[in-house]
Order: sequence, then structure tokens, then C-alpha cells
Amino acid sequence: MNTFLQQRISALAGQPMGMAQGGPVNADLIDTSDPEVQRGLAESAMMPQDPDEALRQTIEGLMGAAQETEDPTERRVAEGLAESALTGSQAPMADMAIQLAQAGRGPDTQLDSS
Repeated sequence: MNTFLQQRISALAGQPMGMAQGGPVNADLIDTSDPEVQRGLAESAMMPQDPDEALRQTIEGLMGAAQETEDPTERRVAEGLAESALTGSQAPMADMAIQLAQAGRGPDTQLDSS
């Protein structure tokens, strides 16, 4: 901190201002013996690496939810979401549509042509 600024603050506060004492520092960033950390690592290892597989699992989950529910509104919503996800995944320019949506609509928007 600037010494002049520190002197001004001390004068306004009526008492000398010093640096605060810091707390203990934990050198271990991740404790791999922690059961919660181990559970998280196991879950991340089970996650599908293929993004299409994750989408397929989501669509199957939505279709299962649509079949299991007794509420007609919930059924229509789940079926609509599953149909939208399936249609979007099969669209010939789906990647371009995602890129356009992420880029926004500003006048300075540039798209990658690769």
C-alpha cells in the first residue's frame, strides 16, 4: 500500500493502520484420501467421453420420463424436449447453429470458417 495513503487512512481513523495477519495456508490442493473427492473422481471416470453418447443418454432419459409420468403436461414437455434434442443432433448444420448461437448478434461478431 502507498505510504501516503496509509498515513491518510491512519489520520482519518485516528489509529495506526497495520497489515492484517493471514491465516494458515493449506499446501494440499486436493486431498485424494477424502471420500467425497474419491467419489467425484469415480463419477467423472464413469462419465461418457463421447458427447454424442451423453446426448443419447439424455434423450433416453427424457423418453423414459415421458413414459413413466402420469401427468399429460409433463409427458408432452418431456417428449418435446427429447424430440428437439434428437432433431437438433441430426441437423446437417447443427455445429454451425451452435456456433452462431454462442457468437451472439453484435456487429463485431466473427465466425470461425474452419
